[in-house]
Amino acid sequence: MNKEYEIEELAPWLVLLVTLIGAGRRILFLAHKGLRMDETLSVWVSNHSVAEMLPWIARVDQHPPLYYLLLHYWTGLTGDTPQDVRLPGTAEMPGSVRHRAAVDL
Repeated sequence: MNKEYEIEELAPWLVLLVTLIGAGRRILFLAHKGLRMDETLSVWVSNHSVAEMLPWIARVDQHPPLYYLLLHYWTGLTGDTPQDVRLPGTAEMPGSVRHRAAVDL
């Protein structure tokens, strides 16, 4: 009984540790490969002005334009290298992993 209590007490810390290791590894290897087709399309769309981008997104993509708008302003600040394009998605990844782990526990 006492051993189960210790495991339950350590579980949140283990989840945090695994999440941080995964996030660090993902950030470390962001620029190892070129952009995939969907990433290239997202960069192409986000390189247009907002006035040009919104009607195109409404015709072609069924999702709200939030990601394209975020990417538009993000690449304006940082550039459009593979590492720069992938960083916003990587920044939100630990939160989604932590949420999923909490739901599973």
